[in-house]
Amino acid sequence: MTFVYAPTFEMYAKNMGQLMMEKITNADMLVFNRCTPELRDALRKRNLRMVNRRADIYLEMEDGTSEDYLTGDECPFDLSQDLIDVPDDDFGVWYVDVMDHPDRWAGKMVHMKLIMCHSKKYPGIHCPGRFVMTCCENDIQFMGLIAKGMNLNQYQNRDWVEVTGRMAVEKHAAYKGKGPVMHVISIGPCEKPQQEVVTF
Repeated sequence: MTFVYAPTFEMYAKNMGQLMMEKITNADMLVFNRCTPELRDALRKRNLRMVNRRADIYLEMEDGTSEDYLTGDECPFDLSQDLIDVPDDDFGVWYVDVMDHPDRWAGKMVHMKLIMCHSKKYPGIHCPGRFVMTCCENDIQFMGLIAKGMNLNQYQNRDWVEVTGRMAVEKHAAYKGKGPVMHVISIGPCEKPQQEVVTF
């Protein structure tokens, strides 16, 4: 269990990011205490679920009440749009949301830039995604999702592609159950974004 003094968290995260993120990454339970409504909203915008997906996270308010970090209702994107464009810098936010709430993305059309990846563990499976850094270069990891469609195998690993696809929820061994699958409608080569690695 890790307790974090919310009023100083942002300062420590900026000045001692690696140390702070190590504490958060290794915790089974996180409690941010002394939260104000403004701090609560700021912490939710940081999307700490990306750093530690297994931990229970709570926000303890100044009056002693507490709230779950995630309400289950918030979505960082406008799902009413016919085509949801995921900005280069927001891939990590989108990825966490689609992994945590695949059902609400089912049937939605999305557009984004991705790095092509062909799975070694699951031959014939394509899993484009992005490299993500939560605090420092040592923790960079690739985060991809299963994609289906024509012409995916014509791209090499690490090729940058611009993809439009319709999301679905399907069962797959890679997810050990059900998970998000992108049915690619169009794909083409593209220039890499200014920031190749997504940061939080």
